[in-house]
Amino acid sequence: MPKLKDLTGMRFDRLTVIGRAGSYKNGNATWLCKCDCGCEKVIIGRSLISGITKSCGCFMKDMATERMTTHGGHRTRLYTIWRGMKERTSNPNFQHYSRYGGRGIKVCDEWKKDFASFRDWALANGYDDRLSIDRIDNDGNYEPYNCRWADQKTQLNNRKGNRLLTVNGVSQTMAEWSRMLGISYGAIRKRLRLGWPVERALGMVI
Repeated sequence: MPKLKDLTGMRFDRLTVIGRAGSYKNGNATWLCKCDCGCEKVIIGRSLISGITKSCGCFMKDMATERMTTHGGHRTRLYTIWRGMKERTSNPNFQHYSRYGGRGIKVCDEWKKDFASFRDWALANGYDDRLSIDRIDNDGNYEPYNCRWADQKTQLNNRKGNRLLTVNGVSQTMAEWSRMLGISYGAIRKRLRLGWPVERALGMVI
């Protein structure tokens, strides 16, 4: 049997593969993907590689919207990101609404009402096709002073619940300490739950 190709981290149109999700009923491998609009969806690997699936479904919605409007931004990735922000903060039917609008997170009026305003901010503040929008304060709103363009590693470090640990004046998330010290994230978390002091949990005290 040929070895399964690992698609983790690879990008297919609007989709970035987060990791393996399992297998479909016919045996085809499935992968958890994150769309540029923010939605996560499990997709068959063969559909990704062949180009059949380009997004979580927002691509076809955007094409339909474009046919009904003359708005110049609909063809851009930035427009997809802008639309995704509004969906996850205001649409209760959105898959992960509970993480955003359900927690009271909103899009500021300046951006919500005007795509051009969001686009201008993005282009002036480091937008790149390889980056995604990230809220600096995970409990804060989507607004100019609380947003940045970040890679996946930065976003993972900023996830709600990723505890900040300080040792000798140096503050890092558990994920960052784990990578730097070569100790598994799970081991650090378990030690802290058992009540170990931070230094001992990080292996700095025997």
